[in-house]
Amino acid sequence: MLNNAPLLTSEKIFSACANRIRSLSSFISTNDLLCAAKLICEARMCHIIGAGNTIPIASDLVIAISRSGASTQVLKALSLAKKKEMKILVITADPNSQIMDFSDAILQINDTNEMHDQNVRADSHLLELAVNDALIYVIKNYPPYPVFEGEKYVALAYKYRLIDQDYKLAVLPQILCNVEYQEDGSSGTMWKQYLKNPKGFAFWRKICMKYPESKKRKIIDCIHYCSSSQIAKDKGYIRKSPDRLLTLLCSPLAKILTRYIYYKAKYI
Repeated sequence: MLNNAPLLTSEKIFSACANRIRSLSSFISTNDLLCAAKLICEARMCHIIGAGNTIPIASDLVIAISRSGASTQVLKALSLAKKKEMKILVITADPNSQIMDFSDAILQINDTNEMHDQNVRADSHLLELAVNDALIYVIKNYPPYPVFEGEKYVALAYKYRLIDQDYKLAVLPQILCNVEYQEDGSSGTMWKQYLKNPKGFAFWRKICMKYPESKKRKIIDCIHYCSSSQIAKDKGYIRKSPDRLLTLLCSPLAKILTRYIYYKAKYI
C-alpha cells in the first residue's frame, strides 16, 4: 500500500459503486433523460468534453462532463461552443454551478463520498457510464431513421414523435438560442426539398397521420402524404396509408398541391 489506509475489500468497493448508481434515479428523472436523448437525436455530430478525472469518458451537440461544474477547461470550451450556437448537454454533480449558464439540458449525478462506513473516493467513471447507458437505452429502444436511396431528408422529429407515445417529453417555454437561417438552407428551399426527397417526406407524413396532433393536422398531413407519394410515383400509397379512406378522399386535393409544389420550386 502507498499509505497507511486500510485496503477495502472488493465487496465493499463494488457495493459502494452499486449504491451510487442506484442513487442516480433520485437525481435524474425520465424527462431529464428524454430531453438529453432528444438533443443527441438531433445532432449530426456529437463532441464530448471533460476535465480532470472525467476526461477518459469524455457537430452539433457538445456533451460536457464536469462533476464540480466549475472546471476552467470545460467552461472555456462551452463558451466557444455557445458562440458557435451548438447545443450543450451537461452531466454534473452540482446543478447550481457556473456550467449551468451554458446548458440546454442537464443530467445530475450524485457525487457524495459517504459510502456505508468507508470513505470511498468516486474516482471511477461508473456514474457517467451509467448515465450514458441510460441515454443509449432510450435512443436505441426506438427504430432508427430510415434511409431512402438518392434522398437526404427525413424529419428529425420522427424519433421523438415515437418517444412521445411512451413518455411525456418535457418542453421548455423559453428561447434557448437564436439561429440565422441560410438562404440556400433546407428551410429556404423547402419547395425543392419536396421534389428531391419525396419518399422521406411521405414517410414522415405517414408517421404524423398515425400519431396525429389534431384532426385538422391529420388532414393536412394526409394531403401532403398523398402529394409526396405522387411525386415519388408510388402507386400503392393508398394501400400503405394508416387511414385509407381519408387518403382516398385527400388524393384529389393532393394533385393540386403537387402542381403548386412544381410551380413554386421552379422559381426558387
